[in-house]
Amino acid sequence: IEDLFNITLVGSGNTATIALVHALGMTEREFVIKMNEKAVELELKNTKFVDPIGLSSYNKSTAREIVKIIEAALSKEKIQQTVLQNKYILKTTQGKVRTIESTDILLNKKNGYKILGGKTGYLGSAGFCFAGKFSEYGHEIISVVLGSQGVELRFSETDELVRWTFENY
Repeated sequence: IEDLFNITLVGSGNTATIALVHALGMTEREFVIKMNEKAVELELKNTKFVDPIGLSSYNKSTAREIVKIIEAALSKEKIQQTVLQNKYILKTTQGKVRTIESTDILLNKKNGYKILGGKTGYLGSAGFCFAGKFSEYGHEIISVVLGSQGVELRFSETDELVRWTFENY
C-alpha cells in the first residue's frame, strides 16, 4: 500500500492509483463515492468525481475549488511529504529496484520561493494542469493552472503567476 501511495502521488501512476483503491478493499465506485462525500464536506458545489484517477471528462471542478482540494490535501503531513519527493525508489518482491520520478519539475528548480507541494494532471479536454502551494517570506499562496498547452508550459505559467503574486501582494 505504501508503494502504491507513493507511485500515485510522486509519479502520477494511474494504474497504481487503481491498485491502491483495490488494496484498500474498495471498488472504484465506492472510492468515487468517498471522493464525492469529501467534496461535499469541503463545500465544493461545482466539483463532481466519476472516476478515481481523473481521466474521465465527466469529472468537473473549478480552479477555485481545486484550491480548496489542494489546501485540504496538503494539510495532511503524509501527503505533503510525499508530493515533495523528487523520486521514489521501490524494491519489487523479486528484488528489482525501480525509480519513480516526480512529474513536478518545479521541485528541482530554484525559483526564490519555496514549494510546499503540488500535483500535476492532464486530460485532453482540460489540457495540462498543475496546482501547487508556495511560500515566500512567511506568506503562502496556492496557484492553479488549468488548460495549459504543454507539459513544461504549465510549470512556466505557474512560475510566472507565483512570482507575480509574491512581487505584487
